[in-house]
Amino acid sequence: ITYKLCENKFICSCPCNVGSIEDKIQKAAAIAGGIGLFAGGTILAIGATLGATLAAPITLAIVGGAIGSAGASSAIHAIKKAIQKEKLTINDYAFDVGVGTVAGIVTAGIASGAGAGVTVATTALQGTTVPSVVTATKWGITAGAGAVSGVSTKAISETAITVVGDKDWKDWGKSKDGSTKQTLKEWTVPVVTGVIGGSIGMAGQNIATKISEKIITTTNAEAQVVTVATNEVIKTSTAVVKSGTNFGVKKALSEEGENMDIKDLAINTGMAILGETCKIGAVSSNNISSRGTISVNNNVIKTDIASGLDKSPDR
Repeated sequence: ITYKLCENKFICSCPCNVGSIEDKIQKAAAIAGGIGLFAGGTILAIGATLGATLAAPITLAIVGGAIGSAGASSAIHAIKKAIQKEKLTINDYAFDVGVGTVAGIVTAGIASGAGAGVTVATTALQGTTVPSVVTATKWGITAGAGAVSGVSTKAISETAITVVGDKDWKDWGKSKDGSTKQTLKEWTVPVVTGVIGGSIGMAGQNIATKISEKIITTTNAEAQVVTVATNEVIKTSTAVVKSGTNFGVKKALSEEGENMDIKDLAINTGMAILGETCKIGAVSSNNISSRGTISVNNNVIKTDIASGLDKSPDR
């Protein structure tokens, strides 16, 4: 077989180049660059939400979401190709990064809006004598935003697959086998993972908030450090649980999940932990620089980029 682009092994699409020095450099660059963009985008998105006004932080959060999601798509795609010993082709790479970028813009916007909604609702309900009303309202906004983000990402993926010709427009949204039952499952997955992910995230945030409140009542530096560390361990653990839950739901219900294994879980969980670490760094840096002490800002609009990073479709 003759391949027209074999003269340049960096862009050659043939599998004969897998394992070559050019192939390794290409994948290493995609992974390192992707992780760098992911970290930078996450820090930008979270750091933006600590501003004094609303419009600018949401705009920057969306930009950060796009950058972070594109970076995650790049890194995850390259890591999977390296593990599977497959060629990292330009078309597939561009497709995944493109879908990730668009999905990042949409989900970051939704998450930012939901975060603003939670802040407004919490403020409006501060005087209520029924704490469960506040909790239920926050859960409804967060879970609803998760479901909308999941369905939006699914729609973006379906549209991208159709645009590049991998699926006919008449089959948009349908499962590979075309059955109504499986199609319903495919669209149920993003709703379920979105609701569960949002619920788990809110539960973890509530626990972390209760712990962080102790910082205000203590002047002991060591106690503050322990409290902050515990707070962040809870948040990171929450991210891991969300990643595992998403994996389990996809594995049980979706066609995509049939080809997923423990390696996919490890990759996505690793990216979730990295995302949470970047968030911690962004928030902590702001708190230390602006207050001169260790504290936690509990009234910020949070953009949960990490929850949407494993949604680029396998082609």
